[in-house]
Amino acid sequence: MADQDICSNSNNSEEINAPHNKSTQSSTSDSPINSYHYMKISQCCGDINDSGLGSSRITTQNRNSIEDQALHTAKVDLNPRLGLMFHELSGFKTVVSEVKACERELSDVEAKLLDLTEEIRSREAKIIDLEDEISELQETKFELEAENHKIRSSFKECLKKSTSNTNDKLTTKIENLENELEHLQFSYAEEINGLMDREDFRSKVYVNIVKELEVKLKDLRAISKSQKEQLLDSMRQNRKLETDKAYLEELARNSRKRIEDLREKVQEKMAKIVENEKELNSTSRRLSAIEKRCTELEIERNLLREQRAISEERLKCMNSDIVDMRSALQSANCKISTLENKLGEKERLQTIFESLFHRAENDSRATRDFAAHLEDDKRTLLANNLRMESAIHELRSTCTNAEQEVSKANEEIRRMKSSIAKYVKDKRTTEIAIYECLQNAGIFPEKLVVNRRSSKCHQIILGLDAHRSLQLLSEKIANLVGENEKLKNHLATQQLKILEECSKNAAHVNANFNQLGAKLQSAREDNKQLCIQQILLRHQLETRKFAMEKCTEVKRELQEKLNAFEPPIKCDSSGPVKPVRNPELCNQLTRFFEERAKSADPDTFSINHNESIRSIACKINKLEKTLKDDCQS
Repeated sequence: MADQDICSNSNNSEEINAPHNKSTQSSTSDSPINSYHYMKISQCCGDINDSGLGSSRITTQNRNSIEDQALHTAKVDLNPRLGLMFHELSGFKTVVSEVKACERELSDVEAKLLDLTEEIRSREAKIIDLEDEISELQETKFELEAENHKIRSSFKECLKKSTSNTNDKLTTKIENLENELEHLQFSYAEEINGLMDREDFRSKVYVNIVKELEVKLKDLRAISKSQKEQLLDSMRQNRKLETDKAYLEELARNSRKRIEDLREKVQEKMAKIVENEKELNSTSRRLSAIEKRCTELEIERNLLREQRAISEERLKCMNSDIVDMRSALQSANCKISTLENKLGEKERLQTIFESLFHRAENDSRATRDFAAHLEDDKRTLLANNLRMESAIHELRSTCTNAEQEVSKANEEIRRMKSSIAKYVKDKRTTEIAIYECLQNAGIFPEKLVVNRRSSKCHQIILGLDAHRSLQLLSEKIANLVGENEKLKNHLATQQLKILEECSKNAAHVNANFNQLGAKLQSAREDNKQLCIQQILLRHQLETRKFAMEKCTEVKRELQEKLNAFEPPIKCDSSGPVKPVRNPELCNQLTRFFEERAKSADPDTFSINHNESIRSIACKINKLEKTLKDDCQS
């Protein structure tokens, strides 16, 4: 820290001495007396800068250095011409140093310019070489394009010839196969129609076989199309090869390899066509096997007739079971009618709930509107509060301005009092000095009566003037004090009024804010309750709708089953009543409907007893399947 203080002191001394030295330079041209004054001022400035900083040793060193500088400046200032020459020499040296620096910079710039010109020439030579290379490359490019055109034309001709030959062969083979298939279809059409008339079930199998053959034909046609597409793809690939002009030789080799691959693929496809011909032969063999199977089917048909007689006997037994099921279904219809009545009541309740829901929505909208109105009131109150705060801020600013004016007046009063006290002290000192001077001169006030009287008159006049000035000052002071007190009283009253207004406004704002908060809380609670009621009502409506949909589905299924069972019942109603074959199913149905009627909520009952409903439905479906099988047999 001491070293920093020393540096700061030396810098301050140099900065302070610098302008004085400049002033000495300008003053030496006028007179040597001014230089002497500037020397003294520089000494004083040096002493001021060195006072109170660092240790005693540092201050003495700084003072000695400053005194040496002052003496040097004094010597220079004593001879103004020498001073001017000294300053001119120092300025000339600086100018010479600056000129040398400029010359060095110019030499550096010239060297850089030479380097840049050499680089530009070298780059121009490179550009010329590159242009020559580009021209050579363009010539080679044209030559390669001509070769590429020749290769491409020859390749296209070869491809056209090969594709035309392969396409002709494939079309001839496909036409032959289609003719053979048509011949086979015409030859076996009558037998297939007979089989279709005799046995529908077996005929479907044969139709599927024929369809498979047609699908295979379609596959063969698709294969031919795919071959054409592959050839087109190869053409596209050849067109793409035109873009790669820089590597024409490699592309030609690759194209030859691809041609060989295509030939291999064509050979593979020809082998596949041979395999397909073999498959056609196998299908002809299968047709012969089908003929043999037809004879076997005739034998099986006779057996099925015997089974049909047996199934008719079983049908009679099943009709008796159906009569029992009908009685159970009639009881179920009665229960369904009761359920429909309950559903009508539920629909009425649903309409009531929907009306309540709409009312709740309207109430929620009203509460939202009321909350928005309360928020608007809150905003207006906040705006009024901001306005009052701005007014209070303005009043406070006026109070602060008045206080500043009062403080300024007090300062003026103090200044006037201090000036009066100084005037009184100066008067006393002057009187004492005059009295002492008169005594030293041998003049006493006792001897000079006339002078004494005149001096007394003068003193009286001076005293009167001083008294008048004091009275005026005292009056001004009293007036200022009174004005100050008035301003203080006015400020106090204004502050009290402001505080009262602030308290009133704060109380009013707090009351309004509390009211608004209470209203908002109540509105939010009401809104929450309405939302909860709305959610509950929606949940109830969804559950009711779901239950109603389930009931309608069950009803529809039961009605469809009744409609399905009605025709055989009408046919065999005149026959004797046989015992029930499925008493378990009837008992399950009766129990289910009795428990459903006893339950308070049939919807929840049906949801909880889904498994029993599914089991009953599965049993009914099994009965239907058995009936259908018996009817078909």
